[in-house]
Amino acid sequence: MQNRSSTQREGEISNTFYLDGVRPQTRFVRIQRWIYASWGCFFLAQGVVRIFDNEEWWPAYVLTGILWLTTAIFFTRFFMGRYLQFDEDGIEARLSYRKQLKLRWDDLHSVEVSMFELVLITKNGQRIPFDLGSISYEEHKLVKPRFVEMTRLKGVQVIQKNSGAAQTSMP
Repeated sequence: MQNRSSTQREGEISNTFYLDGVRPQTRFVRIQRWIYASWGCFFLAQGVVRIFDNEEWWPAYVLTGILWLTTAIFFTRFFMGRYLQFDEDGIEARLSYRKQLKLRWDDLHSVEVSMFELVLITKNGQRIPFDLGSISYEEHKLVKPRFVEMTRLKGVQVIQKNSGAAQTSMP
């Protein structure tokens, strides 16, 4: 799993972690989306031409064009990887292919840290869970200590939930 951004200098530690194990290939996804959309437009145009020529196979072309356009719009979103990034300003994350999150440190009330999950609790009581079960043990050793250290530096309460009772630590 790569945790080094493209703007990072050599020797600098990055706090961006890709939780699915791979860095998303956004350029490839954009190219793929354009290819699907162009095929969809081509088949839709062929269907419209065949409607005006009174051919009987026009519904197949129109349906194929709609399917290609739908694929261009929705299917490529599944390839966007989940990530967690934290820095001096706050936390930025993609929880799933649809949900993105940006939080400032001032908006956090506390953080619950357990074996395979980070739960952010905002000041208005909203609980935002991060599943860490899909990353390797080596990444666990990097993500959790850095995240706990950063939250303590920012004055956010950290609740360690290990086997058994919860342990609370204040900054």
